[in-house]
Amino acid sequence: MSPGYARQLLRGRDLYRQLREAGLRSVWQRTILMEHYAPLSPTALRFYGNACARFARQARNLGIPGDWAPFLNPEDAAHPLRHPDGYISEGNVVAVGTV
Repeated sequence: MSPGYARQLLRGRDLYRQLREAGLRSVWQRTILMEHYAPLSPTALRFYGNACARFARQARNLGIPGDWAPFLNPEDAAHPLRHPDGYISEGNVVAVGTV
């Protein structure tokens, strides 16, 4: 994962404007929040555990302060997402327009 990846994740706030600037009409945008509470399903645990590991490695390699070790191994029984209070959320933006 490159350092620019985080910037790509934040581009949702620009979608509406970009679609309008591209000439689309009747543009609308919705933000969808997805939340997962413990116990996470095996699929969610695998997906988010691997994502957390990638982010933790990137943060550690960039010298961002913090204790990234608990997130590095998604298979570890002590991984924060396996904790009884484990929680993760993500937001996605959908933008639609007509030509």
